[in-house]
Amino acid sequence: MIEEIFSRLENGVSYSEVVDWLNAKKVPTGRYVSSNRWTVSTLRNLVYNPLLKGVRVRNRVKSKRINKTGTTQIVKAAPDELLERHCPHLAFVEAHRYDALIRFLDKKNAGYRRKKVDGRDPRAMVPKKRTRFPGQQVFCAVCGHPMRWGGHGQVDRFVCKGAKEYRCWQSGTFDGNLASKKILTAVFQAIEELPDFAEHLQSQIIMQSRALTDSRASEKEQIQKRIDQLNREMGNLIQFVKRGKHSDAVMKEIAETEKQLDETSFELQELEARPSLVPKLPSSDKVRELAMDAITTGLDCPYKMSRVMRPLIPRIEAYPMRLCDGGPVVIRAKFQLNLCNLIPGMKDLFSAREAMTRTMEVDLFEPVQRELFREQIVKLRRTGMYQRDIAAQLGITQPAVQNALKLQDAMDTSGLKDPYVSVTEAPADLGRMRRHRHRRFEFQRYDPDS
Repeated sequence: MIEEIFSRLENGVSYSEVVDWLNAKKVPTGRYVSSNRWTVSTLRNLVYNPLLKGVRVRNRVKSKRINKTGTTQIVKAAPDELLERHCPHLAFVEAHRYDALIRFLDKKNAGYRRKKVDGRDPRAMVPKKRTRFPGQQVFCAVCGHPMRWGGHGQVDRFVCKGAKEYRCWQSGTFDGNLASKKILTAVFQAIEELPDFAEHLQSQIIMQSRALTDSRASEKEQIQKRIDQLNREMGNLIQFVKRGKHSDAVMKEIAETEKQLDETSFELQELEARPSLVPKLPSSDKVRELAMDAITTGLDCPYKMSRVMRPLIPRIEAYPMRLCDGGPVVIRAKFQLNLCNLIPGMKDLFSAREAMTRTMEVDLFEPVQRELFREQIVKLRRTGMYQRDIAAQLGITQPAVQNALKLQDAMDTSGLKDPYVSVTEAPADLGRMRRHRHRRFEFQRYDPDS
């Protein structure tokens, strides 16, 4: 298998094609790989392992203590700390062939790497969760895959991860910076328009909080009974072992019981940590103030804004849309703005969630000219004004006026009020959206556990 992998890579075959071949052959990934399917990362890690040419390496990385958090981090060790030992009996390929392939792959893929700043990767030692808003919050509504920065080689655009992996046909992108501005504008407007809370809302919250407290008390009692039962079982097993009746089955049962006891005790601790006091609902003006203050603190830094917005907007669904008369695919975001997370104890109460949650839709694009001026053109046309006069008044061309009127006719024919329609399959007339025609394409919905 290694000989075939090297031969294919030497002939210019891409990592992705080799990965497809390995998965088609059902080649095992090895005992130290968590997934049973090959990926580009898995293949690259194998190819770049110098053990293939009979060189064992030690001290490539080392553990570094982070005093600020008390944790450790794996970092690259200094070159003078690297230890190598030649073991010809462990080699799979000749050393000169291995070195030649590595040089070839480095040169071939150099253009696809992230550009270094002062000789250093700008994302080195940066946690993946540290991202600009709305990174890690946008998901493709077609396949469910997360959308990532770097759409089609443009660092400021988002693209579906499934499309990059040939698992989704929706390869349309959107400007992440523009999307951030539009979402924040819509959120600020929704906060300002938050209506005053009904007078009986606090009484509903009190009733629901008491019911929730009673439910937790009952659940706590059930968990405590389960803990007592597991302790009795553990005591019986220990007594059985003390009598000298040792067996592998008994030791396995002890380990399983101990695991269940730890998990159940953790559930009890988590339940007891939840607040039991009835939360006080602040006024709508106070909620507006809290929301505005929370969002405003993150305006100076996009990374901080991401941490601020994640509790308020846990998930953003990206829906592909298109004008009813044709044109490129654009993205419309749909999400829920949940202000309950600003007030402790409110997110578990249905009445509070209903009062402080808003379902929103935001277009993550700038409309094209025929849609931007459509309503004004239709209004002026109904007054009897000629097309050339409308164009002169709005500062556009007469063909632009005609295109806007054609768009309105298409809407009237279809009985639409919104010129944008949902795209449920890859348009056949778009030459740029054709990843679904690639032989590697296989539609697959996103499974976060896979």
